Amino acid sequence: FINKDVNSFYREEKIKIEYNVRYSKALETVGLRFEVRMLDGTAVATAVSENIPIKCSDRVQSFSASYDVSNLVEGVYKTYYTFFTYNEYGNYRNIDCVPGLQFSIVPPDERCIAEWDGQQWGFVQLPSPETKPERSELNG
Repeated sequence: FINKDVNSFYREEKIKIEYNVRYSKALETVGLRFEVRMLDGTAVATAVSENIPIKCSDRVQSFSASYDVSNLVEGVYKTYYTFFTYNEYGNYRNIDCVPGLQFSIVPPDERCIAEWDGQQWGFVQLPSPETKPERSELNG
């Protein structure tokens, strides 16, 4: 992680990662999938970069990416970084899949609610609804 001493993030924080890659085979288009999974391996979310900024070279090349994880609920996740190539018809082939880092999404300090149960409630938390009192039978 870039500019981060711990692997915990608030939902509004972006996860910034620096990649160091060596590609010695000539490939026209190389993409990267940032795959987010539960600790048991259940797929939760994926961000896709269809054309990463590297060229064929025997040297190690670096690039960074910033990921918006604001749709993830509080919990602990692991990542996979999957490099792939694809053609003009949309057919793709995975080149390399590397287990990434584990991270957690934590609630803001001032908020104290029950821990989100992704297995029971789902892995996407919808925004809280606006609630307003309507006419009550008790107060006329």
